[in-house]
Amino acid sequence: MMVKGQTGLHDLWVENFGDPENVDWEAKREHREDYTYDSGCLACHTSLETATMATNKALIAHKPYFAGEIDDQCTTCHKHVGHANLSDYISQIGEN
Repeated sequence: MMVKGQTGLHDLWVENFGDPENVDWEAKREHREDYTYDSGCLACHTSLETATMATNKALIAHKPYFAGEIDDQCTTCHKHVGHANLSDYISQIGEN
């Protein structure tokens, strides 16, 4: 809760006194594991563990995660943080 409060205050400061048009959003994605939580992914992907068992490829990729054998987060492997073509979108914003 403390981190959420700090992040919110930071966002408020940047929006009112900073330069949000010049934020390097692509560079910020490198820190995605700091602000994207697995609970957010799993809230929508409620059947992911069951679905993982359905295919060998998904089973190999997700079994260690669900077994608690690794400390990886969803965004460790899924770099687009749930948003396909995010880099394309970010670059279009920079052009405007």
